[in-house]
Formats: sequence, C-alpha cells, structure tokens
Amino acid sequence: MVRGELANIMCGSVFLFIGAAACAFAAIRRREQVRLFFWIGLWSGLYGVRLLLESPTFVAVLPRSLQAHVSIIWMTIIYFLLPVATLAWLELAIGKVRLFLQAVIALSLIIAVAGCAVYAMIRSNDPLLFYNHVVSIVALLVLVVVVIVPRLSRKYLVLPNRAVVVAGTLAFALEALYFNVVSALHYRTAPIAALWGSRLCCFRSAMSPCKLPSPASGACCRLKMSWP
Repeated sequence: MVRGELANIMCGSVFLFIGAAACAFAAIRRREQVRLFFWIGLWSGLYGVRLLLESPTFVAVLPRSLQAHVSIIWMTIIYFLLPVATLAWLELAIGKVRLFLQAVIALSLIIAVAGCAVYAMIRSNDPLLFYNHVVSIVALLVLVVVVIVPRLSRKYLVLPNRAVVVAGTLAFALEALYFNVVSALHYRTAPIAALWGSRLCCFRSAMSPCKLPSPASGACCRLKMSWP
C-alpha cells in the first residue's frame, strides 16, 4: 500500500467517524439549532467516503456487488458535496451572504441531479462536472473572503469561535480549491492532498454544542467576536 492510499484510508475513516458522531448528536438533541451539526456530519461523512473510495485497497475489500457501483457512488458524492457543505454554512450566514449561499445550493443541486443522471446513462462525467467545479471555486473564494475579513464576517456570519473557524476554513479551502481547480483542468489529483482535509477537524472543534442564534433572525442574532 502506497503512502497516499494510507493517508486516504486514515483520513477517510476519521471523517466518516466524525460525521456519524455529529449526525447522532443532532438526532439525539432534536432541536432546530442542531441542524448545523447534521449538515456538518453529512458533509464530513460524504467527504470520508470519497477519500475511502479513492483507495484501490479499500475498494478491493468491498463486496463484489458493491464494487460494481463504486464509480457512480463516488461521482454522486462529488456532485453533492457542494450543496451539503453549503447547507452547513447556510446555518451560520445572514444577510446577502445567506442569499448568495441559497443561490449556490439551488444551482449546485440542479447540476448534481442532472450530472448524476447523465453519468448513469452514458458513464461520462465530463459534460456537467466542469460546471460543478466552477461553482465550487466561486463559492469557496467568496466564503474565504467573508471569513478572513473581520468586518465582513461580523456582518454576515454567526461564528461560535471565529479564530478556530478561520483556521479551519482556510485549511479546508486550500484542499478544496486544489481539488476543484485541478479536476476542472482534467489533471489527476495527488493522493497526498487528502492530508489537507484532516485540517478540517479544526472547523469541527469550533462548533461547540452551545445554542446558536438563528441566522434568519437578522442583525439581532450577531455575536460579538474579537479579531485575534
């Protein structure tokens, strides 16, 4: 087993475990505010499965009936990672950023459904996957700017722990931008890029189980955050 495969299996397992734990927490609490944990859990779980399916060693131990569908499962995850991740950020956004994220979700869902249908029929991911990468790149760039600029983050985001979220977002954005840019240009992504994904754990630690104000309530729900 090469080092890249080992990194994918280790990181994928960690993300899958974190995702299951977050979804379980959301199910137990059954409050409106824990929707954030559900979307983060689903996001993490999908990301973990994606990494695992990119390891030939992991795929080889799967049942033969499941191995036949690995490609379509992987492609479905690639398409739906964006809307799921955006739904998580939607729980923290207010104002114009919230409207922007809602537009990203709608557009990415249309692309995802159409892309999966096309892939299921002709087994070709080229027609629509490029547009998925483009939308992902634009959304990531906007999100990074909003998060790292103190004035914008205080105005448009409700962050329980701003310093940790900034660090986790930047680390995740680097890996996500790398994957989407390289994939859009039809190059093969390096397996070691999965190591960057482990930095997303910083983002998870920022989401404490405290009650978060509802983003839909507008300016009155903004938290006062100090710039480190």
